[in-house]
This record gives sequence, structure tokens and C-alpha cells, in this order.
Amino acid sequence: MNLLPILFIAILTTIIGALPFGLVNLTVLDVAHNSGKKVAMNLAHGAAWTEILFGLTAMYLAGFMHNATPSLTYVRILAIAIPIALGVLFFFKKSKHKSLPTQKNYGFLKGVFLNLISVQVFLYWMVAITYLTKCCNLALNPLNIAVFGLGILIAKMGVLFLYAYFSAPILLKSDFLSRNINRVIGTVLIFSGLLQLIK
Repeated sequence: MNLLPILFIAILTTIIGALPFGLVNLTVLDVAHNSGKKVAMNLAHGAAWTEILFGLTAMYLAGFMHNATPSLTYVRILAIAIPIALGVLFFFKKSKHKSLPTQKNYGFLKGVFLNLISVQVFLYWMVAITYLTKCCNLALNPLNIAVFGLGILIAKMGVLFLYAYFSAPILLKSDFLSRNINRVIGTVLIFSGLLQLIK
């Protein structure tokens, strides 16, 4: 696969995972609103590098599983079962209003920590990479991995920049979005799992 499609796939995959409300996004919103965009983007940098760690770790694990067995049957089962299971959990999970932190001393390390404790982000990357290595012939060589990591960085920083830039209007509508986002995520995950089952 050429490098440009790999970069595009990395950017698209990251955007899909990064757009919904989560701990990092809500913190970036609050920090941008209360302490300014510069402070929020320091936090975003930390979160972005953790996202790269998640994505590349998932690539390694997916590649290891791919090479460790002649049959990908169990990988296909995981690619079906995990999205459906997570989708059902999200769909029936009550959406609670998340209180936003008010501390001003947020920086790079805080962004790293906030993304590290977001376990669902790593689970998302495991599912996404398993799917991509199976369906898109994503070869796991050093150059491809570097380009994929660059795509993750570009997309994650882009999404968090938009959250910081539009913090005021987003916060005005956050109650409505928070009430519905879990069902949206759940529906998408269930659909992606069923799509794998059909294939």
C-alpha cells in the first residue's frame, strides 16, 4: 500500500475515534474556555502522543496475532464480538452529565495521563487496527508505522484544536449532545460488528 492512503486511513480512523465526547475532549473544552487555547493545546499535545502509543501498540499486537496463527478465524470472531459487545454497553449506558474540571494548571503530562486512563480509546484502536490489517492489507513495516503515527498525530491535534476553538458554542450544547452520544456510539459499534458478520 502507498504511503498516502496509509496517512489518509490513519487520519480518518483517528477522527472517528476522537470526535465523540470523552474525558480528554471535555477537559480541552473546559481549559480552553477558562484558561485559553494555548493551555488547552499543551494538554492536547500530551493526549495526542498517548494516542500514537495506543495506535502503534495496537498495530504491534494485531501484527503479532496475524503472524502467530495460520488462521484468522479467531481474529474475525473478535472483530465481530468486541464492537457488538461494546456497542450494547454504550447503547444501554445512561448518559450522565460530566462535571468539567476547573483547575488551570494543565499541561503536557496531564494530557498524557487523561488519555492513558481512557481505556476505551485503546479498545477502539485494537478493534480498528485488527479490522485494517485484515481488510486493507496494512503492512507493518517501520515506514508504514511512522506514517500511520504521523496521521494519528495530525488528526488528534486537529480534532482537539477544533474542540478548543469552538469551546464556547460546544459547551452551550453539551447537555443535549451528552444525552445522546452513547446511543450514537453504541449504534455505530453494533453496526460495524454486524457488517463484519455479513462479510
